[in-house]
Amino acid sequence: MVRTVGVLASLEPASAGLAGVLVLGEHLRAVQWVALTFVGLASAGAVVGRKEAPVTQQIG
Repeated sequence: MVRTVGVLASLEPASAGLAGVLVLGEHLRAVQWVALTFVGLASAGAVVGRKEAPVTQQIG
């Protein structure tokens, strides 16, 4: 759960940048597009590279 919140929080600035372009008609510089791409790739990597914690059974 904590990881999910972290991934969503890291995507917030990227989604705001895209919303600015799509909704408000703002123009981003090349470095800003690169930054949005890196944030998206990092978030995708965090989700795809995620390993499930081993399930342990407690006795007692």
